[in-house]
Amino acid sequence: MTGLDVLKNIADKVSDKFEAMTGKKVFFCAGYDSEINNRLTILATGQQNIYPLIAVVIPELNTYDPNDDNYVECQFSRVVFATSTNANLTLEERMYANFTPILTPVCELFLKELKSNRNVKADNTKITTTNIPFYSENNNKSNTYNNMLDGIVIRNFKFSILTKKCDGQ
Repeated sequence: MTGLDVLKNIADKVSDKFEAMTGKKVFFCAGYDSEINNRLTILATGQQNIYPLIAVVIPELNTYDPNDDNYVECQFSRVVFATSTNANLTLEERMYANFTPILTPVCELFLKELKSNRNVKADNTKITTTNIPFYSENNNKSNTYNNMLDGIVIRNFKFSILTKKCDGQ
């Protein structure tokens, strides 16, 4: 099991819980920014509902501790929680339309599922989230994923997962 496998599993649980609360599913996507952007563009042309979104930006870096072969630390460039927005809304309107009812609950569900996942060692994991109206990695008016989005981002996302011994035990 990889860190990406764990995050996909967590995203599926978040989607189920968010759908039970709101009637909306959460879409999951992983890859490099350009790959995520291309996939979202193709899906959007097919009228598929792709928001809210959890996007995991790779590469996945794995750190092995020779003193503890039970866990491997996984690190991802970013985890992005995003939803479409209206450019005509003010910041305050977007906070009430997108962050309060959609993005914050999805992010909170994700972190709760991460903490409760039996394959994850998250007891000393510190996570900083950043709210980004008009989500863009370079802070200009163009969105990273070619859509008008509001987002919450976790940068340099690290957690440890339980590993199985390679010697067949």
